[in-house]
Amino acid sequence: MDLSAMHWLMRILIIIHINAAVCQPQAGQKRTAYAHWAETPVVVDGQLNELAWSAAKPISSFIQQSPNEGHPASEQTVVRILFNGQKLYIGFECFDSQR
Repeated sequence: MDLSAMHWLMRILIIIHINAAVCQPQAGQKRTAYAHWAETPVVVDGQLNELAWSAAKPISSFIQQSPNEGHPASEQTVVRILFNGQKLYIGFECFDSQR
């Protein structure tokens, strides 16, 4: 397997892991995450202020695994996924009600 194929395989496995670990649906409920094509450049700087991020479909409504399994998450988290011909970008906005 060449290096490029290995990178894509790793990216796919990361998405599957995120979906399995964080986005487990309740019984009978299916959830799908969509990656949006980044038509404009994305700078990896910790800021999700590029136009491409606002075009990506937000993923939210996560559920807890601990301490109250199956309940809505106690803090809001929004995830957006972008990709282009070479890279996969995953942006997280993690809110904290204590601040």
